[in-house]
Amino acid sequence: MGDSKSPIFIVDNREDDDTDKVSGYLKDWCEISSQFDIATGYFGIGALTKLDGEWQKLDKLRILIGDQVDKPTYESLLKGVVNRLEEAFDNEKAKRGNDFLSGVPAIIEAIRERKIECKVYTDKKFHAKMYITHSRHRQSSPVALVGSSNFTVAGTTKNIELNVRIEDSGRVKQLQDWFEYFWDQAEDVSEDVLEVMEKHAKEYAPFLVYGRSLEEYFRGKDSPGPTHWHEQPVDSGGSEIWKLLDKYQQDGYEAMMDIGREWGGAFLCDGVGLGKTFVGLMLIERLAKYEGKNVLLLAPKAILESVWKPELEDRLGSLTGWATNLHYQAITDLTRKKSKVDGLPVDFEKEWEMAENRFDAVIIDEGHHFRNRRDNKKYQILSKLVNRGRKKELYFLTATPVNNSVNDLKHMIDLFTGQNAKHFARAGIPNYHGHIRTLKQKIKAIADKSTGKPSTVDDIDESVMSDRKVVREFKGDPLVRKLVVQRSRRFVQESQKINSVRDIIFPEPQDPKVWGYDLEAVYGGLLDDFVEAFSVGEDEELFKLSLYYPYDYYREGLDPPENIDLLKGRLKQIVRLIRTGFLKSFESSIHSFEWRCNKMLLKVLSWLHEHRIDSESEIRLSEWLESNKDVYQHAISFTTNEGAKNVEDEEENLEETLPDVEKNTWSNEEFHVSSIIDDSYSDLDLLARFSRKLKQLSVEDDAKLNRLTELLRIEADSATRKVIIFTEFTKTAHYLKEHLSDRLVNHNVAEVHGATKGNRRDMVRRFSPYYNGTSSAGLVEAGEQEIDILVSTDVLAEGLNLQDATKLVNYDIHWNPVKLMQRIGRIDRRMNNEIEQTIIKAHPEREEERGKIDYWNFLPPGQLDGILGLYNRVSTKYLSISVVFGIEGGKGLTKDDEYQDLQEFNADRLGLTTTDETLKLELESLQKDHPELVKEWTEMPHHTISGKKNPEGGKGVFLCFRVPEMIKQSEEEIERGDTPLWSVSDGYGECRWLFYDTETEKILDQEAGGQDSISQQHEIIQCIPGTQRHLSSGDELMGLKEIQKKVRRRIKNTVMRNLQAPAGVKPRLLFWMEVS
Repeated sequence: MGDSKSPIFIVDNREDDDTDKVSGYLKDWCEISSQFDIATGYFGIGALTKLDGEWQKLDKLRILIGDQVDKPTYESLLKGVVNRLEEAFDNEKAKRGNDFLSGVPAIIEAIRERKIECKVYTDKKFHAKMYITHSRHRQSSPVALVGSSNFTVAGTTKNIELNVRIEDSGRVKQLQDWFEYFWDQAEDVSEDVLEVMEKHAKEYAPFLVYGRSLEEYFRGKDSPGPTHWHEQPVDSGGSEIWKLLDKYQQDGYEAMMDIGREWGGAFLCDGVGLGKTFVGLMLIERLAKYEGKNVLLLAPKAILESVWKPELEDRLGSLTGWATNLHYQAITDLTRKKSKVDGLPVDFEKEWEMAENRFDAVIIDEGHHFRNRRDNKKYQILSKLVNRGRKKELYFLTATPVNNSVNDLKHMIDLFTGQNAKHFARAGIPNYHGHIRTLKQKIKAIADKSTGKPSTVDDIDESVMSDRKVVREFKGDPLVRKLVVQRSRRFVQESQKINSVRDIIFPEPQDPKVWGYDLEAVYGGLLDDFVEAFSVGEDEELFKLSLYYPYDYYREGLDPPENIDLLKGRLKQIVRLIRTGFLKSFESSIHSFEWRCNKMLLKVLSWLHEHRIDSESEIRLSEWLESNKDVYQHAISFTTNEGAKNVEDEEENLEETLPDVEKNTWSNEEFHVSSIIDDSYSDLDLLARFSRKLKQLSVEDDAKLNRLTELLRIEADSATRKVIIFTEFTKTAHYLKEHLSDRLVNHNVAEVHGATKGNRRDMVRRFSPYYNGTSSAGLVEAGEQEIDILVSTDVLAEGLNLQDATKLVNYDIHWNPVKLMQRIGRIDRRMNNEIEQTIIKAHPEREEERGKIDYWNFLPPGQLDGILGLYNRVSTKYLSISVVFGIEGGKGLTKDDEYQDLQEFNADRLGLTTTDETLKLELESLQKDHPELVKEWTEMPHHTISGKKNPEGGKGVFLCFRVPEMIKQSEEEIERGDTPLWSVSDGYGECRWLFYDTETEKILDQEAGGQDSISQQHEIIQCIPGTQRHLSSGDELMGLKEIQKKVRRRIKNTVMRNLQAPAGVKPRLLFWMEVS
């Protein structure tokens, strides 16, 4: 800008016209100049590319650079220059749209030829801005422009600056001398600048973009590395546990820490037997020992006693004892009131209230115990503990977080979110309650499409889970992926091989065997009566249970209570649970069924006694008791001798924990009580008939027990002699132990259930000594007898190491598939090489069977299939849960079951269960096989483009973005109302893959296509070292830029909108690839 009234010539970038900007000023001088000498605080490549085609007319360009460094050294200044130059290249591509770095090759060549030289001044801060232009014409003196403009795009084109042109030759001479002085003192960085430019302008092979995109996909997902204290020597304060972990466990621990810190809760859902306990130990060591936090460990009582306490004492002994900041309790302690611990009285209710302000973190082993929220007092107490008082992190360890519903997972998430629907809003999930409802609807839609008809359910449980689309939908869900760390057994084994670390050995499961028996031979004529009692006719059911559901006899004309629908639903559930209990106990054993019949008979009599509404009903009850005195007395004797009810075993048998409804008085004014009484006598007569026929049955004639004895004597007998028998019912366990002890006199038979007296840890150790810290010789030395056959309820079905045994029998099939998988997981779990060698050395006769497991299922015979639907129900559900969370299984029931794509036991037929696992193994293979290329792709700058031919596959443009993430604010920042910051650096932000198909003009992205989209994109971009680079040229490159714009719009309208990111927050393009 010239002023005719003043000799001052100012250039300030204020006008839109380029001629009034510093860049325009310099462009004009390129026409007549031989050399530029530039002093600048910062240098950006865009300032030169803006002059492309003009600066080439110069003979020489010297650039003297400084930086804002407090204590300038050559190294610090060089680092600053390089970093700013890297940033300038990012801006050149992202902001200026110079994706293909037009003009940069000419700059590189000029630096190589020393036509452009760059130096950095190191003695002090250097922040001068000056441009001296040397005219080609001798008669013209040099001219200087001095002011505030750095030699950057912003400084030469965008910012309002103040620069004054100086033409007086004497003054310009002084400025030139000043420049030469500092130029001579400065360090030449031309080669370093050249290195940065060459890195950005290099033509990278498609394999490098492919490998780096894989690496970016997993960045932050499994190895955030929050600190490296664990890598220090133990005597220097390092970790005692870290060195014991395999790589997948280390990855799992680091991911759990990252997720827990970010969201307040995390889930480790590795398959059964993959060593979740050791990851838990690492979490405890980190939180309690290294960070000094107060940590609460909750676990089932049996696991706490048999696993956690020994491991903590052995490996983290400094954290055990009453005075440490680690506290551990059994899950059942949550509902205890007052009791004695180590002889001292403890008020548990008061202790849990006080604990709200004590703990910083809670770790829950077998966390699925908290998947059910309704009528679950343990859940309510834990929810208060976590959400009240000081802020806490919650870590779940469970192989089976989903049982009946996606809501199982949601209920556990609710514990650490306080049910705040917006908890995951900054992750692009504005309302996670609605998000999970949508997920359920998607699963139902897939199931409906698979079956060709609308399903009657809306959740995982009954879905067609053999459809891999359902699996991918669930496991690829953004919320699930954000919170859950899960690796399958197959992935772990393959990953260990790739990373050349010690092999992880699992036993080889044989095909499961069905061990049939004749149910009619067990029950005789009682079988027909039983079938009839539970047959559903059009008009009535013979086993009525009206005393539990009186609303069929609600008097007409009355105004029902407001909550009648809720009450009806609750009472119908009670009836269903009672019926289910009868059916299951009937299949389990004579003894269990007889106990249930007698118990119900006494309950009905109790109700009839409470409802003697008139003299007639009183006489009727007396007459029935007189006529059935033998039945009544037998019922009292039988149930009394069986002892008190065991609460722990009955946790899964909800009908046993229901209120005593028979003691509730149904008002005759509200109900036709006489009709309920009639139904109750009908049930009573049926129960009496059952009781009399059961008394006639003898143990010797129990065909099911006889078949079990035959199995144990012949097929299941082995050198190990160890067999574990699982049953759902305490009564069955006691019955089997008693009679197997009589029949198998050469075997030591024991039972374990909730009512077992003594320490279960000792029982487990006596059955599986080697995997629980001792040996057969050690037991003898301690005067303890080793157990050969262990009959157990599901109190031993989770979290325990019973690998000394290689044989397992499911005497009855649990309706809960989680328990089935946990049962099998007691012996089908990771083996320890050292322990295996010890076993074989002590018992060489066992060598042949070590590493192999067998199990048998006593399945309901054909007579019961129609009533229970047990076999079909459990097999379908077991399949569902196995697929959904990649749990080892699929061979859970019979050898003929069609689980071809799920059998993680059969490596020949197994396909990896998740896209993420496939991609992670691919990445690990590349990292192992091509370390030199990994180094090359690690140094590859962002925004790099490559291309390849794909003759037979999809064609288009692949783009790898990192979506910005809102940085978590501190409580102080929130209170002050600070504006949240967003970032795509330092581990923030999630990687997103997108592919624009040039043939269909559609965009593949995981936001809409989930894991299917990732799998398809991977197939398109996958390539090998040596794959030739092929990229469009000329005008075709503009087409690629237009595609990039379309993809960016897609991200803006989907991902960024879901994130509710403010204006100006944009995703970063990391890498892209043309596929033609």
